[in-house]
Amino acid sequence: MHAESLSWLVEFDALHPDKIERLRDQRIGWLAGYTSPRLDASGLRLANDWIMWLFALDDGYCDESTHGKDPGYMARMVGGLSCILDNPNSPAPRAGRCAEALRDVRLRVAERASRPQLHRWTCAVRDYLFGVVWEAANRQYGQVPQIHDYIAMREHASGIHTLFNALDLNGGYEVPTPLWHHLDLIRLRRLAGYLVAWDNDLYSYRKELADMGAMNNMITVLAHHHDISLEQAVEKLTDRHNKAVDEFGAVQERFQAAHPHPSVRIYIDNLETWVSGNIAFSFESTRYVQDM
Repeated sequence: MHAESLSWLVEFDALHPDKIERLRDQRIGWLAGYTSPRLDASGLRLANDWIMWLFALDDGYCDESTHGKDPGYMARMVGGLSCILDNPNSPAPRAGRCAEALRDVRLRVAERASRPQLHRWTCAVRDYLFGVVWEAANRQYGQVPQIHDYIAMREHASGIHTLFNALDLNGGYEVPTPLWHHLDLIRLRRLAGYLVAWDNDLYSYRKELADMGAMNNMITVLAHHHDISLEQAVEKLTDRHNKAVDEFGAVQERFQAAHPHPSVRIYIDNLETWVSGNIAFSFESTRYVQDM
């Protein structure tokens, strides 16, 4: 599956060949296996291709490119990508190198998803694209975001909700719309998103520092605004992380007791697996292990 998804990136010319080889060396294709181990072959392949697309956009345009500190360029590109989300048959001449691969995923998602599932996924992708423009503006101005701004935007800019919003469609089931929009399930998705994003901030800090100064990282944000050392910032981040874990458990127990729907149990289990699988992958991949 790892090799197939890398070949898919090559087929759509979504990233420079040297960077594709680096994704191969970093075992990026293993992330889907760690975080969604119970998917069937077609669901896993779609999840894996999408993860590859996120990394391709990140490496090609965000953290490792001069475009990553040019919000004007990124906004124009995001406009083209958004057109593809709305209508996968629309032309997108300024949508960048990742456009055709996005078009392919958008069409494949539509084949598997119900209308509510497709809407959830496209909304999450649009939020993610807005997030990468926000990050580019921070880099351009050398601006460390405020803590509350960062917490609000990081869950979108991380792309994690594009993955959480596809868990049921990739898994061949569907969380009913009233339950999907229940405040407790919204909170569980948000808490799981915090955990994944904050884990990534910890594991990728040195890489981000070398690439673009790590201003879009919770460690930098906490150290800057509390005027503390990096070690103290890591302690504060760990405390926030542990509180989020505790809250997740409490909300999960309450929600599942009130709504014992089979899809709810499966979906929350999928969220938990994503959080733990992401940690396991971060220790396995050379993308991050060199930084710890």
